[in-house]
Amino acid sequence: MKYFNSTNVLFCLCFTLFSCSSLEEIQIQPESYANDNPLTYQPSVISASVVIPLKDIEQKANELAEQGYSDEDSDEFHEQYRAKTKNPLYDPNKWLYTNNPLYNSRKWLKACFLGGCIKTKNPAYNPTKKIKTKNPLYDPNKWLYADTVAVNIGYTWAYKVGKFADKKIQFTSLVDNTLRLTLPIELKGSVGFKGDGAKALSLTKKNLSAGIELYVDTKIDLTTNWCPIIDLDYSYKWLSAPKLSRLMNFGSI
Repeated sequence: MKYFNSTNVLFCLCFTLFSCSSLEEIQIQPESYANDNPLTYQPSVISASVVIPLKDIEQKANELAEQGYSDEDSDEFHEQYRAKTKNPLYDPNKWLYTNNPLYNSRKWLKACFLGGCIKTKNPAYNPTKKIKTKNPLYDPNKWLYADTVAVNIGYTWAYKVGKFADKKIQFTSLVDNTLRLTLPIELKGSVGFKGDGAKALSLTKKNLSAGIELYVDTKIDLTTNWCPIIDLDYSYKWLSAPKLSRLMNFGSI
């Protein structure tokens, strides 16, 4: 026979006596002390520091600029043309009064009869009689061809873009989170046409050159929705005025 532990018996007795009153107190809903006012919007601010090694970028950009970029192209076209037309001097409404165009004064006619033959001029021709006719030499089916004309024309161009003289590509930090890129650019090249006409007008090859310093200002910002905003602005100044070789001796531009 098992004996009950006195401690367990005492615990069960206390739980039975006091549990009912505890349940009644728990069933009573406590008063609410919560605040129904909604919380106001509190903007959050996060700042970050981004470090870009601009000197390294400048060095690489200047190395590439020393090499420069060049391109060229040329092409030619060869065609031959020959004008074809009817007789432009023929007037279909004009009548001509002339001798019989079918009569040949040097041609003899040979007639044979009664066993003999005679040679004579055209007995029906009257040298003083005029006939009315259109241009007897005009053939409406005949085309007149002019001389063949050869047309040779073409173009050629070449250019090279690089860094101007001893100037450097630079990045500069301006106020209001603006970054300025300075690009000193030099352009050298040539342009011209091919063909007899281009040679006559001295347009076969014209050299051109220019130097410009371009400033590109970049400003980066964020909206309240964390969307990036990029504003670009540019300006420039001439380091060397654009020049083009003389055109037909009219001067330079």
